[in-house]
Amino acid sequence: MPEDKARETLKCLATDGAKFDLYQDFILEFVNNDPISVGDVLRNPKQFDGKALADPFEGKEYGTTTAKFYCNTGRPCINWRNT
Repeated sequence: MPEDKARETLKCLATDGAKFDLYQDFILEFVNNDPISVGDVLRNPKQFDGKALADPFEGKEYGTTTAKFYCNTGRPCINWRNT
């Protein structure tokens, strides 16, 4: 799926308190790193634990530190504020 279509689809799903899965090939944009896929992050989650990243739906245009990744001992998540 093209990135712009994926982002538009996710915006429709994103509501306060929403929880959903991101696919392995979904691209994340961590601060001071090249874009990286969810799959690559999950291969080494401790490397990214507590690191800030751009909102997974809005991208860097919304801000580069609006979300944070937590590896949570096998239950990784991204906490973000979607307003």
